[in-house]
Amino acid sequence: MAAIAQSGLHRIEYRQNNKHGGLVGLGTAIATVCAALPHALSELETADGQRLVALTSIDPTRQKRLQITDPAVAPPKYWPGRDSTAKS
Repeated sequence: MAAIAQSGLHRIEYRQNNKHGGLVGLGTAIATVCAALPHALSELETADGQRLVALTSIDPTRQKRLQITDPAVAPPKYWPGRDSTAKS
C-alpha cells in the first residue's frame, strides 16, 4: 500500500466474498467488475488526485439473478400457443 500511496496511481479493488466459491464466485466477480468498471473509470477520468475505488459485489443469490418459468403452467405472453395452453 505504501508504494501505491506514494505513486499517486488510482487503485481499484474487489474483495471476493468467500461464501460463494467455484462457479458462483467466479460469475459474481466477473459480473461485479463488468458492471462497475465503466462507472469507476468515468469517475477517475475527472478526478483531481489519487482515488481509491472499492467495487461493491452484486447479489449472487438465485432470487436476485434469475427467474424460472414453467411455460406449461404459466406461459409468458410472448410464448407460442399461449392462448391454447391457458385455456387447457
